[in-house]
Amino acid sequence: MTHVKLKFTGDVRSRMKADRMDFAFEGNTLGELLEAFFATHNLRDLILNETGNIKPWARVAVNGRFSYTLGDMSTPIQEGDLVALLHPYVVAF
Repeated sequence: MTHVKLKFTGDVRSRMKADRMDFAFEGNTLGELLEAFFATHNLRDLILNETGNIKPWARVAVNGRFSYTLGDMSTPIQEGDLVALLHPYVVAF
């Protein structure tokens, strides 16, 4: 069992009615974490598209780094990591 801290922003925070929570799941990748989380929380439509990839206007960050720089769904998740689910994600110039 891997225990992480989840942080929520934007629409994810609104639906969760919270900005943080502790979460435990079986596995050690971002894909396994998201599958376990979405099995108990109806937020898949905000983060993932039909192919199981992260939507263009959503982001997932692990310890402050965007998942696409770490391996997307195969990103390793370790005990105590901080994982942020961001929707919408807006690029600021």
